[in-house]
Amino acid sequence: MNILNKIHFYGDRIIWRIIIILFLISVLIVFASADSLAADDQYRHGAYWYLIRHLKFFAAGFITLYVFHRIPISIYKKFAASLLVVSIGLLLYTALFGMEINGAKRWILIFGMSLQTADVAKISIVLYLAGVLEDNPFEKFKDVIKKIILPTGAVFILTFAGGTSMGLLIGAICMSILFIGGLKLKHLLKIFGLATAGLALLIVMGLTLKWPPRVSTMFTRTETYVGANNVKNAGNTTSKFTQEYRAKIAVASGGIVGQGPGNSTQRYLIKYSYSDFVFAMIVEEYGLAAAIIILFAYMALLYRAAVIAKKCTRIFSSVTVLGLMLMIVFQAMVNMGVSVGIFPVTGQTLPFISVGGTSIVCMGAAFGIILSVSRAANIQQVSEQKSNDEKYIPDDANEKTVEYNEQQ
Repeated sequence: MNILNKIHFYGDRIIWRIIIILFLISVLIVFASADSLAADDQYRHGAYWYLIRHLKFFAAGFITLYVFHRIPISIYKKFAASLLVVSIGLLLYTALFGMEINGAKRWILIFGMSLQTADVAKISIVLYLAGVLEDNPFEKFKDVIKKIILPTGAVFILTFAGGTSMGLLIGAICMSILFIGGLKLKHLLKIFGLATAGLALLIVMGLTLKWPPRVSTMFTRTETYVGANNVKNAGNTTSKFTQEYRAKIAVASGGIVGQGPGNSTQRYLIKYSYSDFVFAMIVEEYGLAAAIIILFAYMALLYRAAVIAKKCTRIFSSVTVLGLMLMIVFQAMVNMGVSVGIFPVTGQTLPFISVGGTSIVCMGAAFGIILSVSRAANIQQVSEQKSNDEKYIPDDANEKTVEYNEQQ
């Protein structure tokens, strides 16, 4: 019997293994970055304190993943709309009373712990859209306005106000979900037109009325990105282009096999090298080989999501698994793109690798829901196979049925 079955871990086994690989990579990076983490905190804690804290966050993330993967997928659909309402409320509270860090209001304190409410909103909007796409034919555009544009627009505006990159990421996820969910092309084009107009309006408001407040930061970072890629500024390491320039140095100096664990020279010079620029640190220490492994891991996750979606018989299940995995992979691509100079600095973490607290827990929840869908799809597939063999399987498919499936 597979060891995952023995400890009651169900769902796609390849996804489980990739999650473990990402976890091990994260631990190696945090262990190597412990000194720089302590330096950023003015050495108020010992270096190993950060590793222990990171392991605690991962423990919480794995517990969340385990619990969520055991919850039936029907429960997620039942509470999707309620979760979206809660998420919008949290985003609004964050915009009004949230903690401001580096000029952005993205976090609130809950029981003494900081929560980035956009992480919750990303999951809730995927579940909500999956539900409405299954339940509604959307023949009339007024229904699209009521059930899609208004709720997703609220989430987009509130996340865009807290961090433009997060808002744009959520917008891209929503458009992708609507496309794969089978929304009519004429409705998609109208939504895209309204979204483009709304984004332009928000940018104009940000530049003239200073709300959303992060618009000016977005333009500054874009100018920095353009300047950092200008040949005339390539050697200007004392200018405002330092972070981007140092990240490129880290990537370029990594070579094929890297400088070795803990031998990064740039992690002390790049702010948030263990989160926003963690991919650059990985390449510097472990080389191009590690970069390819990580890229392949995320691509493999996306492929497995497509395999799971193909097994699903319901729109909600297939859209949920693809939407959540696209959310994870899009964020990973943005983080890696920033490190190698493809995108301007955005502040997006590398899922399940970067240092974080609630972000790791929320990613655990996302992976848990994906594995819940996989589990249900596997049970359905086994039921159909046994039905074809004229063998009876109870409708509730008990745990023995699940274990049988995982051995196939």
